[in-house]
Amino acid sequence: MKNLRSSLIAKIVASILAILSIGVMAISTIGIEYLYDGGLFRDGLSFYDTQRCKQEAENYAYRAYDWYQQGLTNREMASWFDQKQTNFAFELEDPQGRVVLNNYLPEESGIQGTQLIDGYTVHWWIQSPITAEDWFYRDYQLFSLVYPLRRALPMSLAQAALVFLVAVPFLFSAAGHRKGREGITLNLMDKIPLELYFGGACLLVAFLVSIAVDAFYMDSIFYVAVLAVFLTLAGAVALAFCLSLATRIKYGKPWRGTLVWKFHNFFCRVFGRMLRWCWNLLAELTQSIPLIWKTALGFVVITLVNIFFSAIIFASYSPGVGVLFFLLFNFALFCFFCYLSIGLQRLQQGGRKLAAGALDYKVDTNYMLPALKEHGENLGSIAQGMVAAVEQRMRSERLKTELITNVSHDIKTPLTSIINYVDLLGQEQLEGKAAEYLEVLDRQSKRLKKLTEDLVEASKASTGNLNVSLEPTGVCEILHQALGEYAERLEAGRLEVVFDTPEEEIYVMADGRLLWRVVDNLLSNVSKYSLAGTRVYLQVERLDGEVVMSVKNISRDRLGIDAQELMERFVRGDTARSTEGSGLGLNIARSLTELMQGRFNLIVDGDLFKVEVRFWEIG
Repeated sequence: MKNLRSSLIAKIVASILAILSIGVMAISTIGIEYLYDGGLFRDGLSFYDTQRCKQEAENYAYRAYDWYQQGLTNREMASWFDQKQTNFAFELEDPQGRVVLNNYLPEESGIQGTQLIDGYTVHWWIQSPITAEDWFYRDYQLFSLVYPLRRALPMSLAQAALVFLVAVPFLFSAAGHRKGREGITLNLMDKIPLELYFGGACLLVAFLVSIAVDAFYMDSIFYVAVLAVFLTLAGAVALAFCLSLATRIKYGKPWRGTLVWKFHNFFCRVFGRMLRWCWNLLAELTQSIPLIWKTALGFVVITLVNIFFSAIIFASYSPGVGVLFFLLFNFALFCFFCYLSIGLQRLQQGGRKLAAGALDYKVDTNYMLPALKEHGENLGSIAQGMVAAVEQRMRSERLKTELITNVSHDIKTPLTSIINYVDLLGQEQLEGKAAEYLEVLDRQSKRLKKLTEDLVEASKASTGNLNVSLEPTGVCEILHQALGEYAERLEAGRLEVVFDTPEEEIYVMADGRLLWRVVDNLLSNVSKYSLAGTRVYLQVERLDGEVVMSVKNISRDRLGIDAQELMERFVRGDTARSTEGSGLGLNIARSLTELMQGRFNLIVDGDLFKVEVRFWEIG
């Protein structure tokens, strides 16, 4: 691609294609506009069926009436508007029905009509074939050229636009690249001052467009061609200027090619040393003064200088010198405040970047006042401190996660042995107290295993270290399966399930295994903490393009805790901790839902406990 951008042949071809596409788009647009205005996109039309032909015939009829009102005779009509000069034939009848003016009667007409004007009747005909070289003849030629292309013109417009959209981006990309040279190279046109180049291009484009606009009202193939040519030239000039501007921008600092910048360089060379010396002296004098006193002193100095110049202006016989110095002083003051505002803007931008979290952003303190420069350096120090604190926090979280994972892994080995030996003891047919002790060991070992698994899963879910495979998943099917597994536990807790789902299956983009885990945790939470003898509501509904799966129940214990806090790790609504819950279920469910790009909402209203899991529905 780099070699192609530097190829002169490729640039010439792309330029030709771009200019040709502009011309084709201009011609196609003109043709489509002509067809659209005349309603000529229908098949089977002739020139005599066009609205333009009828309208122009009616205009000629009004002219015939005007000719009569101006005293034109039939003889004059015959000599001026005979059959060789116009295709328009007419008879003008007065209110008594007498023919008072006419030119000729055609042997055959393509269209005829009658028009009533101030009591006079104009009968008119357009002869067929059209032979006289008048307006009808020119428009007939234009119609004969454009009408057969009514299907091809939109296609040519689309193809030309496609070529334009391919060629022009390539030209912008290749602008400034030269074969055998690194970087961007300016040509002769790119070295013209930007203001002069822009002004010349605008004048040339305006001139070409004005000619094209004048030609637009001409009804002949020649003027349509002129319109297309001049519009193409205008587009080529505009494209050339845009490519030159792109080259200057890629070259860097395009304002350097302007007359304003050259004047600025001249001014800096002449007065730069003196201004820098004054600035350094002022900086040394004010460096040790507190900022509030610097501000007050500056205000006093400015006021005194302005009073001095005002006195010179009013007291002198030649106040021009005083006015000149007054203006120069205030202009320098204006430049100083602009310079100060640039530094303040940099500091403001730096603070905004840091507030947005861009801790690696460095405030550019070059050419700042000492006080502002010190503030900018302090902002940089704050950013470094925040980066260090964030890294420390991330390291702490990582160590905490690794600790949970390692401890859980170390617990698994002896726990597996305990569970295995409990299973072996269960096969020995123990009786009495030994059987009771064995039952306690079996229950508590399984509880410890579940807690360990929850710890590992909560750690992985919160850090995103889980493989997530999103695919279309049926929500209703998973809920039905989960209710089947929890039927006995819900029945044992005397909980009546009210299940409300659509008849047809609803699909969301989720991981079926993780979504099952979310539903499992929610139903486990319901079976543990719901008030016996109450109803549990499970509902699946569509809402604004989302699938909302909600679970509602009444808590057995008083919920004196915030909903957000209830979703944290190891937090339980059962403050007495009389059940076997670990306080990780809701936290795991929320983390898994967010990993699947869903939303998990918990609402607590008194003893009402409601969970909503939302996913975007897929068709």
